[in-house]
Amino acid sequence: TLLGDDARASALELQCTRAGWMPIRLYELSTRRLLAAGKLLEARAAAKRLAAAADAPPVAPVLVASIEFALGRYAFADEALARLPDPTQLAAADRLRMAHVLVGLERWSDARRAIDGLGPLPDSQQRVLNLVRAILAIQDGQYAVGLGILDHLLAATPDDYDLLTWRGIALLRAGQYQAAREALAVAQRDTSRPEAYYWLGVLEHAEGNAEAAEQALRRALAADAAFAPALEALGNVELQRDQLADAVGYLTKAIEADPHRASAHFLLAIAHARASNRLEAENALREALRLDPALLEKALRIEALTSLFSEDDLRTMTPRRE
Repeated sequence: TLLGDDARASALELQCTRAGWMPIRLYELSTRRLLAAGKLLEARAAAKRLAAAADAPPVAPVLVASIEFALGRYAFADEALARLPDPTQLAAADRLRMAHVLVGLERWSDARRAIDGLGPLPDSQQRVLNLVRAILAIQDGQYAVGLGILDHLLAATPDDYDLLTWRGIALLRAGQYQAAREALAVAQRDTSRPEAYYWLGVLEHAEGNAEAAEQALRRALAADAAFAPALEALGNVELQRDQLADAVGYLTKAIEADPHRASAHFLLAIAHARASNRLEAENALREALRLDPALLEKALRIEALTSLFSEDDLRTMTPRRE
């Protein structure tokens, strides 16, 4: 096929470009070929051309989001999937691709939609599907279910970074700190990935080791300077220290990396409120409450916010639930 034949695909793309005409299917094949080859910048340009076409296929935003996510441009990945394509219009591999990005963006309900009714699949795809199911089980607090799936997958690939990291997350949330630490030790094997370092930071914080927690979070950022969870966590650290300018800096970067992090907007509102920046606090708080109206009850208990805004003010900022 053209997807597996770079020379033929490149020649055909060149002919079409010179002729000033490119079939939409060839745009898609070009995007997939470049993505498979790891040529992410070229793939992004091809995917954007595909998505901009009047007759763009449903998979176009999925390919754009997948490439942006691989490049660490999480906000752009999130934007590409602002309107989810109908999962039933996608091939199984592309539904998995979309679910993987949505899990990375912590859009749990959308990830569930992406895999609903999917399977059974070929072995390589089934492993990805099982990992997504394990992650969603962990998010639902079904730690035994998630760990069962992960342990089954680890039997075949015992050193897999993602599997071990999620195993550590499940154990941490289940309160099994020592076992979680052992699983998260995988972070030492791959310094280019931020996730396990971040969760080591969460674990250290849970055990009251503030200095070790901050060190782990900074290692996460050394691996990926745009990793929103670590940026938010360090913003919270600086907020607790009353270092408001530093807190605002970290939290602003977290929001730039992932605009849908309601918790980051909420912390930013608190930082601005403590600095008596009413307008900035209001803007951040409105966005936090728009993304997660349940934060209202928390806002009503935070002195920095109630000193600037009345209860009526806070309730007015909160969108009414349908």
